[in-house]
Amino acid sequence: MDWDLSNVPLQPSIDETVGLTKPGCWSIGSLMICEILLDETNITPDIVCSWKDTGIVYCLRKRLTPKTNRDPEGDFITSRHPKYYGASRGIWNLSPNVFCKAKSWVEGLTTEATTIRWINNKVPSIPTEKVLYDWIDPMWNRTIMISERVLGKTYQEAWPSLTMHQKLSVADQVAKHLKALSEMTSDYVETVQGTGLVGAWSLRVREPLPFWKPRVEPRVSRDDYEAYIKRQNDSYGIKIIAPNIGQPLVLQHSDCNPTNFLVTIPSNIDDQPIVTGIIDWEGIGYLPKWRIATCPRLGQGLRVETNPPVREGNDWQWMLSNACVRVGFPLELDYIKESVRKRYSEEAVKHIIVCDNLPTEV
Repeated sequence: MDWDLSNVPLQPSIDETVGLTKPGCWSIGSLMICEILLDETNITPDIVCSWKDTGIVYCLRKRLTPKTNRDPEGDFITSRHPKYYGASRGIWNLSPNVFCKAKSWVEGLTTEATTIRWINNKVPSIPTEKVLYDWIDPMWNRTIMISERVLGKTYQEAWPSLTMHQKLSVADQVAKHLKALSEMTSDYVETVQGTGLVGAWSLRVREPLPFWKPRVEPRVSRDDYEAYIKRQNDSYGIKIIAPNIGQPLVLQHSDCNPTNFLVTIPSNIDDQPIVTGIIDWEGIGYLPKWRIATCPRLGQGLRVETNPPVREGNDWQWMLSNACVRVGFPLELDYIKESVRKRYSEEAVKHIIVCDNLPTEV
């Protein structure tokens, strides 16, 4: 690893994308300004988007002259969500019910807004946030999306208020949405736009990149991907054949962690919560079908984080996995157990086959 290259920062940093320059006015990257529109009848040509929130009209307008430097401006902290920022992402409130999301970008990346619009068109039964406007800021290497707040609370926030029966109902709803998504198929490991997936989906040795920079590789054919997996498994001594060989790849949202979807919280314990929106769409793509029900068993990232931590924090990954099996997704535990055993210690296998609170099989 080239550590010097890996540590090269993004300038300006993602958390400096949106700055409050004066009350009711924000600088957004090098291209846009958001401000309260005092005269809502005065819609000038430079205004690309406007919305009314709690009786106040806001507008997004292009800068008359794009910034030619990388110098951020304004107060970056006042409107920023403290739980949703880092090296490659940040979220700000522009108005009480409208967010600005910034994420790092490179040429060839399928943006989250592009994916959401595709989902809205092709699988309209799946609830998403509403995109008001989006753009790419190439000088600042980021993509920016303006979207409306989704009704409800994140599942992580709602978790302590829900009964076991209500939590299982949520799992069934998410599984049905994943089922609808999986009806879309492809012969390539790719995004909905036909580009390569962000991450390690490559069949070659990968060069080092700065830590903030998304890795976008060319899309990979199913045949080449399966041949690569076979070579990789052979090198580890894995004898079980990878599942779904020769079958179409299916579209999937691989990160249904408790902060990536929202639900209503019923006032009556006999009523069921409703999944009102699934978020974080930029990473979805076509992958082998077996992963949908099986990979949640490996997903420590699916843990419900509470303060203090609770014993049932890992239950969500089991609920989701079992619900996916009930709607028809295969559960390939033998394959995943052998894969984990060959790469790690026997201890690492326990958490995918043992659960304190829930049955491990449907």
